[in-house]
Amino acid sequence: MNKRSTNSRKTTEKIQTFIIGFFLGCLSSFSLSSWFLYLNAGSVNVVKEESAAVENFVPEEQEYQFWEMFPANEVEVERFKVRDKKYSSKEKIWEIQAGSFNEYDDANEVRVSLILLGLEARVEIISIENQNRYRVLLGPYNKKDKVTELEKLLKENDIETIARTISPEQSQTEFETP
Repeated sequence: MNKRSTNSRKTTEKIQTFIIGFFLGCLSSFSLSSWFLYLNAGSVNVVKEESAAVENFVPEEQEYQFWEMFPANEVEVERFKVRDKKYSSKEKIWEIQAGSFNEYDDANEVRVSLILLGLEARVEIISIENQNRYRVLLGPYNKKDKVTELEKLLKENDIETIARTISPEQSQTEFETP
């Protein structure tokens, strides 16, 4: 019983010490701030703010110059050839299709998003029923593990894909960009 009473007494003393210190600190900070305000009472300049209508700050018609700059900064893209890779006829060669579009701009938008992910993408033109389609393709790849890894990355970025095997001749062809 003696140990219990000394422990509770120590706890009570700690709480009392904290409360007294807290109130003394608050009292001294209040006194100091009051004294400071009293000394500087005459030196504060009050500035009267004028109200202004919001309409005065909004220009009637804004002119954007970047629309004229875009056509001047077009870049010509040349045809490119996929790197020559020697595959044995036994190996499967994989290609990933990340979309097929009626408009080149739509396909190019997906290609740009793939490039931003650090992937080499290209747009291939095909004709189906006398109508051009623009495929966004990745590859060729000679390892299924790499294809699976890329499909997972693209799925995480909400890009639907189709993986397919292609012949070595198809992987060596020259791809055309419009």
